[in-house]
Amino acid sequence: MWIFVLALMSLSEPASDPTTHLRATSPVVRSLIDEATVTSPIVNRLIAQLQRSDTIVYVEMTGSPEIPRARTILAAASRDVRFLRISISVLIPPIERVPLLAHELLHATEIAAAIEARDEAGIRHLYQRIGLRGGSDRWETREAAEVERQVRAEQFARRGRR
Repeated sequence: MWIFVLALMSLSEPASDPTTHLRATSPVVRSLIDEATVTSPIVNRLIAQLQRSDTIVYVEMTGSPEIPRARTILAAASRDVRFLRISISVLIPPIERVPLLAHELLHATEIAAAIEARDEAGIRHLYQRIGLRGGSDRWETREAAEVERQVRAEQFARRGRR
């Protein structure tokens, strides 16, 4: 698993701030994160929560058919730090990516806030407690869906002001 984390770290573009807990794996993802931080106070709040945690999140775009929209997974964890990976499908229209990123960032903050979420069993236990089953080993929370809706509304309001 650590090999995977090292591979992610080598693929990510250099962070302007090496202490950032939200990291892009490509210039396209860096642009997505930048757009999200410029347009969404909610995304900024979620990033601030991650900054105060022991959790580092890598964001990637993927063409994997296993990820029709997006997902957040635990990539690795030690006693001191957890690494999560947010994957967003390249098939998602660009206008939907910021709300979907916010949705997945909410999941990242849920995991970051749960001390027991340090391995797959801990993640499963967390979502059995706070989530709704969405399929075989897939979980959802009302809060993440609500954040996605709110960020979509932020974008709509912003477009209306132009």
